[in-house]
Amino acid sequence: MLTKIFLPGILALTLLLSANCAKPRLDLADPSNIHIINAKADPDFPRLLSLHKATFEVTNTGIVIKQNNNALIGLRAYGHLLTQRLDIISNNIANASTTKMANQGTFTRKIVSLTQSGKAEVREDMSLQYKLVYDPTHPDAQKSGPNRGYVQYPNVSVITEMNETVLNSGRLDEVKLLLRRIDPGTAIF
Repeated sequence: MLTKIFLPGILALTLLLSANCAKPRLDLADPSNIHIINAKADPDFPRLLSLHKATFEVTNTGIVIKQNNNALIGLRAYGHLLTQRLDIISNNIANASTTKMANQGTFTRKIVSLTQSGKAEVREDMSLQYKLVYDPTHPDAQKSGPNRGYVQYPNVSVITEMNETVLNSGRLDEVKLLLRRIDPGTAIF
């Protein structure tokens, strides 16, 4: 009876372990491999590489990608994601003081995230609180209630947005450099 219960689990575990052990490791010294340092901290990059069936390995210093067509497609997809992030960040900075949007209320910070299928999706970030500033002379100050005289400002921190700009533009520069190295004639975004 116990063999019927445990045997399928043991077989599945054995197959899983043998599949992982049989996976060839990349030759880190191979000059044709692509070494990326800036993208290591971004969990979306390995996800995009996996979705595009690129062969890669995460190391202590960054990500090593086997140079082939799948890697090129994965790098381009990551470059597009970074470009979208930078566009949304600039929109967040532009609206950091917007207290009223047409028929929407206070501006809410936006972020770009990946769906399960690898598509970039813009969504509102509700992890940060709106800022309440006492300014009873402001036209958008609340007229009644417990927050009377307070103005609700967006949940955008310009410091956070500038930090994200530096991170994402550094990653984008590295991706552009690699794309030019792999395929000099390629159009960059």
